[in-house]
Order: sequence, then C-alpha cells, then structure tokens
Amino acid sequence: MPGRTLNHQLLRKLISLGLCAGGLLLVPKAMSRESVRSELTRLQKQHGLALVSVSDNKIYAIGFANRSLRESLPFPGKGTVTGGGFSEDGTKIAVELCRDPGLTHPTPNWTDCPGGLVLAIMRADGSDSHEYPYFANPGYMMCWSHDASKLALVAGPKEGRRTQKSIADPRPRH
Repeated sequence: MPGRTLNHQLLRKLISLGLCAGGLLLVPKAMSRESVRSELTRLQKQHGLALVSVSDNKIYAIGFANRSLRESLPFPGKGTVTGGGFSEDGTKIAVELCRDPGLTHPTPNWTDCPGGLVLAIMRADGSDSHEYPYFANPGYMMCWSHDASKLALVAGPKEGRRTQKSIADPRPRH
C-alpha cells in the first residue's frame, strides 16, 4: 500500500482546530461584556470546559487560566494515533490509528504508515481500544452524536480509491 504524507493531514487538522478556536473566542465576545479569557476560565472551572486535540499519539488540552498547553503521556498499545476527536462527554475518543509498526520516516520529508490507517475507538485514557478495519483511512473529519451512540466520518476503502461519508456504530462487535 503506498504511503501518504501525514504532514498535509496535520496541517488540515491544525487549521480546523484554529477555526474552531476562533469561533469559540469570537462568538461569546459579541454577546458578553466579560472578556473571552475570563469567560473561558470561568467555564473551565465551573463545567470542565476544555479545548482538546488528539495528535501524534498524545492528547493536548488548553488551560485557559494560565494560557498553557498540557499534553498527556503517549497512548498505550500498538500503532500510532495520528489524530481524532472526543465524544461530547469526554469519555471516548475516535482516532485515526496507524497500525504497527506505526509511523515511519523513509525520508526526512515523507511520513509513511506501512501498517495502514484504520478507525479505532477507545476510552479517553487509551484503554479498551477497538479497531474498525472496514473504516480505512478515516481522515480528519469525525463527529460524535450527542449521546455518543454514532460517529459521522469520512473514510475510504483500504485501496484508497474513493472516500465516502459514513455513519459508524461504535459499539464493539463480538
């Protein structure tokens, strides 16, 4: 399977995250006299509001009060998590998983995933991971339903010929 450049994909994720953050920062300001930073800090203390991102096998979260970026320890398990999204309640993560041996760098400007990219769903701490190989190359667009019973995503066949919009049922199959 030919590899694909993940740098372009990471750039798209960062742009999407920036647009989301921009919307989060600009919309409340128009409706409130409270500064954006004060409001976000208050909401983070009151309700656990967090701006999070899953990338490069880690979870990144922003601390609004001290303007810090916190990163978790790498996910346990096989392969490399390249990106993903949290369920609304923060208990589950849908991720794009580069199967073992994980990401390789055949040349300085090329990142490859020889094991293939698949959808995986796990708990926020990386435990209870389930792979869904029939959703190959899940891409950067994943969105959970409010009750975390469904996941909308763009995925492609293993051959990588065409991407398609899909609705996944994240319950493990036995």
